[in-house]
Amino acid sequence: MDDLMLLWINFTRSKTPTEVLRELGANFTVDWLPGGQALDESVLPSEPCIACFDFDDPSPEGLATLSEFKLRRPSIPILILSLHHDTALVLWALRARVWNFFPKPIRASDFIREIGPLRKIIASRKQEPARDIVRPRSMDARDPDEKKPTRSEWAVMKAKEYVDAHFAEDIKASEVATHCCISYFHFSRSFKRACGESFNNYVQRERCRRAAKLLEDPNMNITRVCFDVGFKDASYFARVFKQCHGVTPSTFRGGMNAPDSAVENLGQARVFATAPMTSGGSDITAYTEQKNPVTAQKRASGGRASRR
Repeated sequence: MDDLMLLWINFTRSKTPTEVLRELGANFTVDWLPGGQALDESVLPSEPCIACFDFDDPSPEGLATLSEFKLRRPSIPILILSLHHDTALVLWALRARVWNFFPKPIRASDFIREIGPLRKIIASRKQEPARDIVRPRSMDARDPDEKKPTRSEWAVMKAKEYVDAHFAEDIKASEVATHCCISYFHFSRSFKRACGESFNNYVQRERCRRAAKLLEDPNMNITRVCFDVGFKDASYFARVFKQCHGVTPSTFRGGMNAPDSAVENLGQARVFATAPMTSGGSDITAYTEQKNPVTAQKRASGGRASRR
C-alpha cells in the first residue's frame, strides 16, 4: 500500500464510501469525512497529503467549505470530483487554485494514473522539505543569495524548452504539464500569469515566428514551411499566420523583396488576442449566478422587483 493519505470529503447524497473509494483504499490510506466536518480541526488528520472534495452538484455551501479549507491549509493540494462539470465550474476550480478536476464517473485506476505527477511531488516534499520542490539540480550550486525560481516559474521555463525542442510535433498542454510534474490546471494558470497568454497561443505564435524566419528564403515552399513548423493544414496555417503577423504567408514572403513603403508595417507581429474569461468567476457568487440567471438579474437591479 502506498503511504500517501487521501482525505476524502463527501458532499454527495451517498452517506457511505463508494465502490471506487473502497478500491482506492487498497492503494492509499483513506480518511472519509462527511462534508460538514471538513473544517472541524478536532477530526482532521494532522497533515493529509491530498484533500479530495467529492460532489454530485457542488452547492454554494460546499464550495465555500472548499475555499475555507484552502485558506486554512494552503499547502495541501485539493482535488474536485463532480458529476456536474460545466465550464463555469471548471473555471471556478481553476481560479480557486484547485490542483485538478475530475468529472465523474471515474474509475479508481484512472484516478490513480491521473494523480501520478502529484504523487511524485509529494514524495519529493517528504525527501526534501524545501519550498521549491521541483527544480533543476544545477540550482543547488548557485549563489545562496540569488533568488531561486518557484515551482511554477520553473515549470514555465521547462515548457518553453519543450516547445523549442518539439515545435514541429503534436504538442498537448496536458502532456507538457505532466512533463513538468505539475497539474494541468496549475500549469495553465501559471503559464498565462507568467507569459500573458495561454500555452496553446504561445505554441502557435512560436510556430509562426519560426515560419516567418523560413519564409525569408524565397525558394521555400509555403506548404513545406507549414508542415516543418508543426501545422497540419495549410489553410489553418495561413489563417493563424495572418492573426499573428497581420498578413498571409504569401504576402509576407512577397513583401520581403518589395519596396520599404509597401511593407513598412510587415514586421510588426501581433500577439494572439486571448479570449477573456467571461464565464464563471473567481468567487462563489459569480459561479452560482452563472447557474441561476434570475439571481444574477436581481443582483444587477439591486434586488428590486420588476414593474409591469
